[in-house]
Amino acid sequence: MKILHAYGQTCNKFFTYINYIADGIETGEKIVILSPDITTRYYSNLRESGVVKFPFYNRSLINTIGYVRYVNWLSSFWGNRYSLKIASLFFKLVPSVDFVTAPTGSY
Repeated sequence: MKILHAYGQTCNKFFTYINYIADGIETGEKIVILSPDITTRYYSNLRESGVVKFPFYNRSLINTIGYVRYVNWLSSFWGNRYSLKIASLFFKLVPSVDFVTAPTGSY
């Protein structure tokens, strides 16, 4: 399983996701995206695919506080350098999980 955090705007994030998703399809590995992009709600096939998982895409919270506010909160939480460092340290302890922070255009 790869846990992926991509930086940048929507298009840049999706270009980064595409490479990891293609590898996931090829190898059968799951890709977990912690912080969905603001436009993720328009891509239901991506959200419901068997390869990509959005563990924090919570319909109850989205309905309660609003989609934009919820996604912005997730982005600010997972985009925080301290949260990323803690997550990186934590996931190093978990076997068979790769935590990847991918800057724009990287692969």
